[in-house]
Amino acid sequence: MFGRPFLGFNNWNSETDNELELIKRAAQIKKQYEQDIPKALSNLEKNQKKQIIKQNKAKNVLIESLEPEYPLCKVNLRQNSEDLTPSLEEQIKVKN
Repeated sequence: MFGRPFLGFNNWNSETDNELELIKRAAQIKKQYEQDIPKALSNLEKNQKKQIIKQNKAKNVLIESLEPEYPLCKVNLRQNSEDLTPSLEEQIKVKN
């Protein structure tokens, strides 16, 4: 239980509790659940968003949607059985 003195081998069955220490500990736990944990979760969300933005800038990622009339291209990759490196086929099929 919270608020008890450190129990040594000589005082192993002490029943004395300091009520003030129990009240302080209960207030600490209440503060953690009501303030600290939600604040930590919101900080995590903000930092994750910042990290995504930084990573996208570092990799030159541009998020745009294609126009509806943009032709769809199909690129087929094949593996050469000799060296197993992917190579681009000469023909690119375009859907209209």
